[in-house]
Amino acid sequence: MSITASKDHWNSSSDYHSRREGDAKGQVETILIPQFKQLFGRALPLLKAKSVSVADFACGGGAIACEFLKASRGCGVDVASFGLLDVAADNLPIAESRARSVEHSASIWTKKTNGVDFSDFDGEPVDFLYCWDAMVHFDILDVVGYIRTLSRVCKGYAMLHHSNYPVVTKDIRDNPHWRNFMSADIFRQICISSGHKVVSQKLHNWGIENLDCITVIEVSK
Repeated sequence: MSITASKDHWNSSSDYHSRREGDAKGQVETILIPQFKQLFGRALPLLKAKSVSVADFACGGGAIACEFLKASRGCGVDVASFGLLDVAADNLPIAESRARSVEHSASIWTKKTNGVDFSDFDGEPVDFLYCWDAMVHFDILDVVGYIRTLSRVCKGYAMLHHSNYPVVTKDIRDNPHWRNFMSADIFRQICISSGHKVVSQKLHNWGIENLDCITVIEVSK
């Protein structure tokens, strides 16, 4: 059994998503979009492509997705397709409605995930997948499951915001900001053991210095 909070803590009835709203714009504009531009601003000519597909994994209520769609309009990389993935089915229509309310040209699609891996994903893999303020809560077994099956949903790069709190955990609610057990080095090893190339890792403060880490990987084919 995964050492995490009940799934009810992440669905639309929880106040978890509303508490993320205020910081979403700043986080997207200062962290996600600059990394997205760095990866695809130089990669598009090599790929001989004019646009890319993106997915927000563990999208919740769609706050980060909305800000990403807004900020991507002026970043020089055209987003043609945008996916919303979440384990809580009732989050998806809310996130989709919010994403469609943003003025952009991307097609929007949704997919419910199973909570342990991407083995049942049957869509077209995207060029860029990000997971923000969600994987920090994942149990290590679920992290392994998602990383090992990542190529099912992503064929390019993934930017993953995860915990750097390497303290043995029985209940994440006992940990600062509900971080689950993980470290930058353990996460790097999981990626390498799964065949992916680790492009970069950067420790990230979240109320506590270096509580989190942002890992960018090139997904193995």
